[in-house]
Amino acid sequence: MGEIFLSVSERLIAEALRAEDAAHPDVEFGSYPRFDEGAPHRTRLTIEGRDQQAVQHAFNRLKTLIEPAWIVREDPPTVRLT
Repeated sequence: MGEIFLSVSERLIAEALRAEDAAHPDVEFGSYPRFDEGAPHRTRLTIEGRDQQAVQHAFNRLKTLIEPAWIVREDPPTVRLT
């Protein structure tokens, strides 16, 4: 799973997230807004799936659609050893 933490509301990235969700049927996207004052981020995006290459591709593609200044932190997908 990869995560991207944003300083903006999820409504600003909703269209890009929907487009990527449609483009990557084997990958699951999640969007989790935060409303509490003083939170380190406003929106947490998750990208996950069984195909590690597909998850990595979707993660990288989604990052290109997000204004870089909005990214507070990112945790790229990690390779799972089975």
